[in-house]
Amino acid sequence: MKKAGKCPQCDTLLSYVKAEKIAVGPSLKQIQWQGMSFLCPFCSTILGISIDPVDVTALKVEAVAEIQTYVRLCSESIVKQAMHATTQEVDRLLRIRLKRKPKRQ
Repeated sequence: MKKAGKCPQCDTLLSYVKAEKIAVGPSLKQIQWQGMSFLCPFCSTILGISIDPVDVTALKVEAVAEIQTYVRLCSESIVKQAMHATTQEVDRLLRIRLKRKPKRQ
């Protein structure tokens, strides 16, 4: 059995609604998400608005990718610093060894 509700504007029994994409954000200049508006198919009264769950999932995937890139770049930087420090340490030890006079037996 289909569930139905009533449109608050035209009192028509609804078994379906129209859905449209809309922009959602704190202001028109700061649109952050895609949303869905649910409308009466007869009089186009807005019955509800929600953030599009597909868009939110895409934002999460994008955020995870950005974090992974940041971690990779940080790791590469740390490895380069460690390699540089290791190279400097090896050079220092070689200089010390070369300065020592060989022991005579």
